Amino acid sequence: MSSPPPLLPSTITTLRRHLVKLTLQPQPQPQPSRTYPKELRRVLEEGGWGLGDERGVRLERDMCAPFTHPDPGRVWRGGTVKSSFNYLLLDPRISMDLPLRAGNMDTETAFKCFIKAVFYVCGDKESLVRAIWSAGYGVVSLHVFHNTIPVEAYTREAAIIESIGVDNLTNSNHGTYYGPATPGPMPVGGH
Repeated sequence: MSSPPPLLPSTITTLRRHLVKLTLQPQPQPQPSRTYPKELRRVLEEGGWGLGDERGVRLERDMCAPFTHPDPGRVWRGGTVKSSFNYLLLDPRISMDLPLRAGNMDTETAFKCFIKAVFYVCGDKESLVRAIWSAGYGVVSLHVFHNTIPVEAYTREAAIIESIGVDNLTNSNHGTYYGPATPGPMPVGGH
């Protein structure tokens, strides 16, 4: 219906049907424009995963080494009990049941959808979560990297935030790196 007909007794039934149809159809959510960090942007635009399996495994191993068997003489933020994990919050209005749809998608398309749906939040997630619930959706919570010590979880959180870009998330800060993943000349624990 491009322009509504005049409101007359003869058109009321048609207008009501059209109104019901409009209210039952899910409305597309406006997607804010995202500018990703160059590494992720390259993967999303050019395809491929950037790191070879061997290099990725080596980087993961090097990052985890001090956390796997923590030095009992060293004091780590949060202690050394392996009870931490990371989680990503995904907007189901964007992911639209991605696990079910992924079988019919190529890997790169599924990955792009996943990245767009992530809105992992440290502090100000509540308003976005409420907006998602108000739209009749739940929030998808994806728990990853279980049974880690807190500083490993913080390091992974910082790396995920940096990879996606803090401006593309609702996180209030960049996160904190520890151990060998600490960037540049910064002191351990700074970022």
